[in-house]
Amino acid sequence: MIKALAIKELRESLGVTVLAALAMAWQVMNCMGRDPLQIFSGSLVNTNHLAFVRGDGFYDWAVIAIGAFAILLGLKQSAWELQHGTYYYLLHRPMSRRLMFAVKLAVGASLVVAVLSAAILIYGAWAAVPGHLSAPFEWSMTLDSWILAAALPLVYLGAFLSGVRPGRWFGTRLAPLAGAMFLVLFVCILPFWWLQLPVLLLGYVSWLAAIDYYSQTRDY
Repeated sequence: MIKALAIKELRESLGVTVLAALAMAWQVMNCMGRDPLQIFSGSLVNTNHLAFVRGDGFYDWAVIAIGAFAILLGLKQSAWELQHGTYYYLLHRPMSRRLMFAVKLAVGASLVVAVLSAAILIYGAWAAVPGHLSAPFEWSMTLDSWILAAALPLVYLGAFLSGVRPGRWFGTRLAPLAGAMFLVLFVCILPFWWLQLPVLLLGYVSWLAAIDYYSQTRDY
């Protein structure tokens, strides 16, 4: 049952995942100096920048693209399922509610991390090759991007919680998503990773506990 549910979640998330991957591929190509509109021309654009420094556009684009992906995926796995009556089928399977929601969350969070991590690794591997950039590169320069990859699944959890939590859409129902976005913003402006990680951990524990509460007590 776990495998079947995981495959179902992957299949239903394929479309939005591909869009997110294409969005990140577009920006990675730009950072590599390739014009995505002229991919077969071989022409290069400016590569006179520091990789993974905010000025190259990678970080800002990742915040927008993967952030939107996390929100859409979280709502699709929760509110969309409820609206289409899928929960009525899933909750009658020989699987506990807690395990069912755990599988859904594991698949969704993994997709968010995987898409951004792949972009970081591809861009980093390219930047590490001598001659690709007219500037030095060290893998430590990717730290902010990895922190972002660790933080954005919290936005996904906020969207998921908004989907399973009862309430008015134009009232307080989106409060968990807004709170998660604020917390991720706060984490990203903290100066040291050893300050960022405890705050993230507290956020994950809080949002996961809330999701567990509503998934166990709500009458579907």
